[in-house]
Amino acid sequence: MTRSLTILTTIFLGCAPLEGIDTGGGADAGVDAGRDAGGRPAFPELESLDTTADPACTGTWLAAATGRIVDEAGAPIEAGRPQLCLTRSDGSFLCTEPPASRADGWYVQVVGEENRCVSTIALRALLPGSSLATTYCHVDLVAEAGVYHRDEPIVLYALDAPVVLPPEGDAEMAREVTLADGVVIGGVLPSELFGDYGSIAGRRVTTTPCFAEGADLDGLYALGPEGYPSETGYSVRIPNATGLMEGTVVDLLVLGGLNTRLVGGDIVEEADLAVFGTGTVIDGVIVGDPSARLPELTWLGYRAR
Repeated sequence: MTRSLTILTTIFLGCAPLEGIDTGGGADAGVDAGRDAGGRPAFPELESLDTTADPACTGTWLAAATGRIVDEAGAPIEAGRPQLCLTRSDGSFLCTEPPASRADGWYVQVVGEENRCVSTIALRALLPGSSLATTYCHVDLVAEAGVYHRDEPIVLYALDAPVVLPPEGDAEMAREVTLADGVVIGGVLPSELFGDYGSIAGRRVTTTPCFAEGADLDGLYALGPEGYPSETGYSVRIPNATGLMEGTVVDLLVLGGLNTRLVGGDIVEEADLAVFGTGTVIDGVIVGDPSARLPELTWLGYRAR
C-alpha cells in the first residue's frame, strides 16, 4: 500500500469513542450561552458556521470538531494541539493544521470546506515542547453531516527521563537506552534523532488510552520523542511486569503515527496498533526476536499469543 500524506502544519506536533453528535446547521448548532445539556461550553467559532453537507459528498460530512485535552489527573491542558488526520472521500490523506486548546482544555476545529467529505478520521493530540507523549484516537463516524463533539477527554501521558542514556559521543554509533520501568531500546543512533537524542523518554502506562481499547494488551509503554523513524528499527527488551509464564511468546505492537512504516515498508495507519514482531519471556524479561524491529519511538505494546 502506498499513499501520500499531506500535513497542513509545520508543528509535528488519548481518548474514547466519539459521543454526542450535533447534526444541526446554522448559528445554534451545539452552542449555548453557557453550557449545553452535555456540559460543553459555548464555541463562538460555531455560531455562524454553515454545516450544510455538499449533496455530492459520498462520505461523511465533517464541518467541525470539538473536544477537551487533559492530563492524567484530569486537569485541563492549555495550548494542547488536537489534529485531525483525515481520509478524504477521494482516497487522499490529510492532517489538518491544529488549533490550540483553551485554558479550560476545550478546543474547536473548523474543517476547510474542501476537506469536509471524509471516510475515516484519526485524532492526534500533543502539547509541543512538553514531556507529554503524543497520542492518537480513532474517531467513530456516523453517516450524518454536522459538528462532532467528543465528550470524553483526550488524555496526554507524562514521559519519564531514561534510567540510562549513554553520552551522545559518536552520533553514528548505535547504543542501548534504558527507559523508566526497565524497557531497553537497542540500536539507537543519535544521528537519526536530529538533535533530540537527549529528549528520549518513556514509561509504562497502566491505564487504557483510547487507541488501546479492545486490544487486550498485557502491557503498554509510551515512548518519545515522536516522529523520528529508524531506518533499521530498534530492538526491544521489556520487563515481564505482568507476570507472564516463562517461555510465553508475545506479539509486539507499535502505534501508528504520522506516516509510520514498519521496517519492511508497510504503512501503519494513524491510531492503529500493528504487530511488528514477536518476543519471548526469558528469565523474567520479554526479549524481542531478532527480526522484531520497533520502527520509531512511539507507543509500544505487547500481548500474549
